[in-house]
Amino acid sequence: MRWLPALLLVLLLVMPLFIGGLSAVAVSTFVLDRGWYVGFLSDERLYDLPDAVSSATWHLSFAGLSGFPHAMGREALRELLPPAYLRDQASAIIDQVFTYLWGRGPLDVSVDLSPVKRSLAGDGAKRFALALAKGLPEASASTAVPKRGTIPDYRPKGWTVDQTARFIEASLPPVLASLPDRLELGDTVPLPWRGFSAFGMLIGAAVVMMLLACGAWLGSAFAFSDVPRERLLWLGGSLLAPALCVLAIGAAAAVSPLALSWARMGISFADFAEIGMGQGFTDAVLNAVRLSLGRVSTGFLATGGIAAGIGIGLLVWGGSTPSSDQKDEAAAA
Repeated sequence: MRWLPALLLVLLLVMPLFIGGLSAVAVSTFVLDRGWYVGFLSDERLYDLPDAVSSATWHLSFAGLSGFPHAMGREALRELLPPAYLRDQASAIIDQVFTYLWGRGPLDVSVDLSPVKRSLAGDGAKRFALALAKGLPEASASTAVPKRGTIPDYRPKGWTVDQTARFIEASLPPVLASLPDRLELGDTVPLPWRGFSAFGMLIGAAVVMMLLACGAWLGSAFAFSDVPRERLLWLGGSLLAPALCVLAIGAAAAVSPLALSWARMGISFADFAEIGMGQGFTDAVLNAVRLSLGRVSTGFLATGGIAAGIGIGLLVWGGSTPSSDQKDEAAAA
């Protein structure tokens, strides 16, 4: 009955630990890769605004941009915050988060406003001022002339679009001078303790689970039999089972048409038009999901494939090892 404790050891420890450890290794192949996140957010369509966006749809609420109107139309927003700039800032924020998760410094999420300030000079200032003036609502009654050096939230009654644009362009230098070069998006989050590393903890957890799994795996083989051939066959079979489970996860993620159909169904329930996003944004989200599923499947298929290869190798080794009876027959001959 030596097989019974060995089987219980495999079912209760070896398989769960191997599945958890191999999954942690597979996850680490993309979670720890900065390029995976950058690729996910690199499509400029994620930051673009459709033509239907009006000044009532988008509002700026950053304290650092308080000198600008809170409501802007698409054309003015594209001049102020073009998609390429937003993409670059998203990449910079990923770097800041990675710095924190690796334990190299506190989490200080901020964006660089110096490109915005540089773009709103010369011809850029003229384009922004005209685009903003076109989208400003006209005051319903006569009001005081806006204060010089400020950008109005409305077009004074009786002012033409060109007149308002010239006023905005003349007000841009003092408004830009009041902007900080970097805009903090929140409070600084210090490291919880000295030596903290979230990614290091993930790697450590994967290593510990794999070590425990290997120890229980080898122990089950010695509990199963004293015969080397039977031990090798046991080791191969007990490793192949969790490896196939991990392979199945990778195969499921690799079936992108099926996975994308579920993603497309989920996205269809979200009404992006309510927040001013068009079909391009939806297509970009689907493309990001497709790329992510491909990377996830590669990680699980590679990890599960390596483990399955080792398991098959042990089975072949055990199958080619002569049994004790075969050894006795060879000795007798």
